[in-house]
Amino acid sequence: PISSGILRTLMNSYNVTVTNSWNDGTPLRVQEMMEKDGSVSPFAMVSREHSVKWRDLFVPPEEEPASRRAKKRLKIAVVNRPGARKLLNAMDARDNIAAAFPEHDVFEHHLNGTLQEMIDFFPMVDVLVSPHGSQLTGIMFMQRCSAVLEMFPHLYYTPYYFSSLARMFQLQHANWYVSHAAVPGFLDLKTRLANTNNNMCPSMDKLVSAVDELIQKRQDCIDSCCHKGNSRVRRDWTSPASDERTQGITGHNRA
Repeated sequence: PISSGILRTLMNSYNVTVTNSWNDGTPLRVQEMMEKDGSVSPFAMVSREHSVKWRDLFVPPEEEPASRRAKKRLKIAVVNRPGARKLLNAMDARDNIAAAFPEHDVFEHHLNGTLQEMIDFFPMVDVLVSPHGSQLTGIMFMQRCSAVLEMFPHLYYTPYYFSSLARMFQLQHANWYVSHAAVPGFLDLKTRLANTNNNMCPSMDKLVSAVDELIQKRQDCIDSCCHKGNSRVRRDWTSPASDERTQGITGHNRA
């Protein structure tokens, strides 16, 4: 799926054509992108290959794996939302992560939503902490093996949305359902829309633990690439743990 804002930028600035069918007239309603309740994102790339080729038109060349492996000071960003589904303690999140990892640069950032800002911002981030929302469209510009912690509020949980985007671009990803209740197996669209304005106040201890785990997963991913003998970044090198099923943060959390 792709946000309408990015789509408009592409249409206006890069002469991109939007279509709803192949040249032979076959509809482009992709079953794999449909939600369980029958809805589908109004805009989507045709295939993973198209998505990767499109991304590579904009992002700068990736650092060599050996250089990233030796990198000691990471950039950890807390990106909050201005409206619904925001972190109520975003500044506390930034400060607690910074206190736990003084060897890294930790900062809070507010996105203005432009394509150029996404291209400038996301490639430099090593670990991203953010609520579920359209701002996560920009994770497609992060370097491979970079890590994303995606948080969901009570009664709003759609774990296979941006986690699929993260897997497509070979990122490390974890879901966190920030609620006293157990992680739901499935929430229909009606329930999610009714709770889309819910905000979050995550536990700082659990947040720090999740960031620590993702820092290690990022390093393991890069180490795996280097051990394969790659002297330069290839567009097809893969990460060892990109399946969100093994990375979800579960359990009862402080709301």
